[in-house]
Amino acid sequence: MKKIISILAVFSLLLLSAVGCKSATSSDTSTVSKTESLESGDNIDTDSNGAPTDNSEGNNTGDGASVGNNASGSGNASVGGVSNGNTSGVKKTITVWGLQSNTALATAAAAYEAQNKNIKISIKNHDMCSLSELKMAIAAKNAPDVLFIDQAYAGAAGLSGYLKDLNEYGAKSQESKFEQAAWKSVQINGKQYGMPFDTSVRALLYNKDMAQAAGLTAAPKNYTEFKNFCDAIRNEYPSAYGFIHAADLDSGKNYVAFSYFQWLWRMGGEIFSANLKEATFNSKAGVDALQMLVDLKKNKQMPSSFLQDDFFNGDRKMIAMMEAGSYSYEFMFGALKKANYAAALLPVLKEGVPPYSAIGVYAYAVTSTSANPKEAYDFVSFFTTGKTYQLQYCKQFNFLPSLKEAQSDPYYSGEHWQIMFEQLKHAKYRPSVQGWDQIETYVADAVIAAMNGKAPAEALNTAATNVNKILKQYN
Repeated sequence: MKKIISILAVFSLLLLSAVGCKSATSSDTSTVSKTESLESGDNIDTDSNGAPTDNSEGNNTGDGASVGNNASGSGNASVGGVSNGNTSGVKKTITVWGLQSNTALATAAAAYEAQNKNIKISIKNHDMCSLSELKMAIAAKNAPDVLFIDQAYAGAAGLSGYLKDLNEYGAKSQESKFEQAAWKSVQINGKQYGMPFDTSVRALLYNKDMAQAAGLTAAPKNYTEFKNFCDAIRNEYPSAYGFIHAADLDSGKNYVAFSYFQWLWRMGGEIFSANLKEATFNSKAGVDALQMLVDLKKNKQMPSSFLQDDFFNGDRKMIAMMEAGSYSYEFMFGALKKANYAAALLPVLKEGVPPYSAIGVYAYAVTSTSANPKEAYDFVSFFTTGKTYQLQYCKQFNFLPSLKEAQSDPYYSGEHWQIMFEQLKHAKYRPSVQGWDQIETYVADAVIAAMNGKAPAEALNTAATNVNKILKQYN
């Protein structure tokens, strides 16, 4: 089953919102969703706890990918492909909340069971879990052993006592295998609350046809060139805009905040103080970053709405540039493209500050209520450190693998992929603090208010006051 859903649905999926789990058709973003909606008529049952599950119970082996030496070697995982003995005849069941569309997970589960005869991996069809839903599942005593979660919520969930510190089971020994930004994004206070799997960053994507018609031969490398690029586009196409940015209500508040952070970081600012106890996004760097966006709108270099459909329908020649990631591959370089596009690093906004992108990371974690946490970790380690599984999944949905070894796969040899991996070297992750869902709402409200006429400093100061109340509540 393969479905193409709306671009906006993918953007909202890649940035998890505060309440509940995102639907399979609806949290870093623009092409084939990392989930697929269930066909009407798909036979989806629920388990005894009410969680949806497909009838395969994890026995779908996908393309039958081999595991080789991917076993973690800890706990009950087999070593060198030799399975553990099972003298008792009683299997331990590890329940995983995962996606029906993630065939790599089912493939790994079947391979793991084959090597560990005393373990059954039971996959319950379930979308990414939000902090609020995890809290309710823990309280109701119906949480799974393993789930996947946005990195922004993993640390908060760990601090709240909902997730296990995986360092207790040997996770630290796996760190060198992963991209550091991805690994550290699910770590707080030295505790590892998840193992990263797929990642995404946003680079600058632009319409080469529009650029060439406007006499532009290269992507902008700094803010001055960026503004000149926008003006050249406007001169060539009077009804078009040089750039779009998520700064309106329709694009989702979590995505508005996420998009603003990229500009904040490129101006040298930070969301919080180093000890995560005080909001600092209202610093001069934060105000200047927001003022830049306000000026782009004021100067008609950027529309007030997030017209991403006009960008991906490039033959309309309405939008020339957008910050987006590899998940938009099919629209940019694949079967769905409607213009000639190119990728470039995000432009430098302030001299001496790297062109930071926000990184999206999706991690697998072990819940604090798991009856078999060591075995649950062993499976998580087996799955996330398996090059075969990361590539199977990331190629299917055009994401970047978090495993360094997987990044050299020939699939990623194209110039646009290399730009994404170069951008990954300049990636920052959202700090994981309790109350993050409400925090990003306050930040988004400030951005929206400024775009609608409020002074950026005033808007950000109001947001910082509210955010500091939340931070104080948990410190």
